[in-house]
Amino acid sequence: ELNGFFVCKDVFNSLVSRPFEFLTLCGESLRSFKELLHEVSIRIPDKRYRMGRLSLTNRVLLSIVWLRQYPTYSVLSLTFGVSTCTVDCIIE
Repeated sequence: ELNGFFVCKDVFNSLVSRPFEFLTLCGESLRSFKELLHEVSIRIPDKRYRMGRLSLTNRVLLSIVWLRQYPTYSVLSLTFGVSTCTVDCIIE
């Protein structure tokens, strides 16, 4: 958090070069994730969420990590650099 604002983290790009960790974290290979992302992008516009401005790629990744690992909203908030309220909006 920087002066009351969250600094979004591009978790996806941090994990692209680490395919084993990506698979462990979300249960998807990079290839299958990109296929899923393509299907989601057809149905959901890449609008930014609140002041967090988290990309569609990272919103999908956040959702999959939540489904796979079931971390708390606070952990997701810290990992992706968004508020817990934004995490709730993405998951809901």
